[in-house]
Amino acid sequence: MTLITSGTCVGVLYRASAGASCINGYCVHIHNGRLVGGVISPNAGTLTVTRSIDNTKLQTYNGILLSHRAVNKTTGQVTQQYLYFRKNQLEKVKVTPYTQYSDPSCQRENHYNIPDIIYPGECVGIRYRAGDEWHIGNGRYLYWTSQVNHCIFDERPQSTNRQFLRQIWYVHWILDPNNERNIITQKISRGRGSPRGERRIYAFKNLLPANGETVLVKAASPVNSASWPFRIIYQREKQIVILNAITTPILHLVSSQNPTNRSRST
Repeated sequence: MTLITSGTCVGVLYRASAGASCINGYCVHIHNGRLVGGVISPNAGTLTVTRSIDNTKLQTYNGILLSHRAVNKTTGQVTQQYLYFRKNQLEKVKVTPYTQYSDPSCQRENHYNIPDIIYPGECVGIRYRAGDEWHIGNGRYLYWTSQVNHCIFDERPQSTNRQFLRQIWYVHWILDPNNERNIITQKISRGRGSPRGERRIYAFKNLLPANGETVLVKAASPVNSASWPFRIIYQREKQIVILNAITTPILHLVSSQNPTNRSRST
């Protein structure tokens, strides 16, 4: 048994169609983000979600929920998304590592309630400009560099961090080029000091739903699926989360599409 708790940075390998990598008829895609939990009882109007999952028994859940960030490639607008993966899509869910990729002087911290200061080890979406389009990469923040490495990235208006930023480093999961049924970790940087010379770098934390909050949930595949509002109620004593649908049953997450959705993410 390998338990992954809610709030952990993870990579999800899943079966997909549109936007997937297909080899010999086997089509997969990967999303990085922050685990919300495993769906154990999807009903018309309600999802019950565990606060941890056993990633060796993914088929015992009806699906999982993942928090991540997406960006509109034209406008650059970043949205917080909550993705629903059905169990027949799930292949792997793995914890995003930190220690072997980090700067040894940087200590892991979690301060998701502080929006404009990024701490080592937090799950983030890194937005950047490449060519004429906006892109975003989700992963686990490590550190940023000017002439030297720095642990905490301060994006508050009074901070000078951005003025000296050359690269921001994070680690995420990617498809294994030698095995389409596997994923591997990659340490990567964005910024004017990186090989690709990306511009206008911003970091956004992957957030978990708050108790009683209404959030938009969408099916992970197809990529242009519509989002539906759900109200989230945490039942701490039972270590579960209940998402009560405001207007629409969860089955619509599987079949509905929104052809105007232009968001991209990994």
